[in-house]
Amino acid sequence: ALPESCREARSCGSLEKIASAAAELLRSNIEPAFVVASPLNGATSGAGTETEQANWRLSVGLEGFGETVQAQAERCTDLFARNGLQAEAARGYPVEDGLFADTDASLHRALFLLRADLPIDKVKDFVEAAAGAMQTEGLFADFGCGRVRVGMADLSEEAWERLCGHARDLDGHILLEKASDDFKMRQDVYGPFQRAWKVMHKVKEALDPKNIFAPGRLPGRK
Repeated sequence: ALPESCREARSCGSLEKIASAAAELLRSNIEPAFVVASPLNGATSGAGTETEQANWRLSVGLEGFGETVQAQAERCTDLFARNGLQAEAARGYPVEDGLFADTDASLHRALFLLRADLPIDKVKDFVEAAAGAMQTEGLFADFGCGRVRVGMADLSEEAWERLCGHARDLDGHILLEKASDDFKMRQDVYGPFQRAWKVMHKVKEALDPKNIFAPGRLPGRK
């Protein structure tokens, strides 16, 4: 059944405070549909000034019966305050359309689109590493599932290798959902070679000898 009410509880502040609030929220008995963050200006480069570091928004989706959603929104406001965040007015959203279609479209307009999947307590660390490695055109951090997506106008091979190393050090995985043809000729979009990839190719060859299913979607060049 569709939820009776959908509301987005929002707050803004530094990435450090947002990560702290997200961690507390996910440990609580509030049941959010999503817990995501993005820079307010849509882009971030390096650590930034103190003012820039505060320009992040945390969005928490709450769905269910109207009274329950209202009560949870009020609890989110209290949680934001405890973590030093500035709460904004909650707003409703249509359950069929959600909130992030424009964000997704904006990310896909970038020439490079990076995706990292990480333990949820390592999201902030990777976001900081990504912001320090390159100029981004958009960044979307999902604290609920540990996914970070970054849009970029350009990506050097050196920056890509550093980001792959950061993801590995944080026990995560990384790939480029989108990249220039020239970049893909020189670099594997799944990152540095891993020995397990050879086994994956052998399994694929055994089960799909005519290479019908998902051609070109396995990591590692043969």
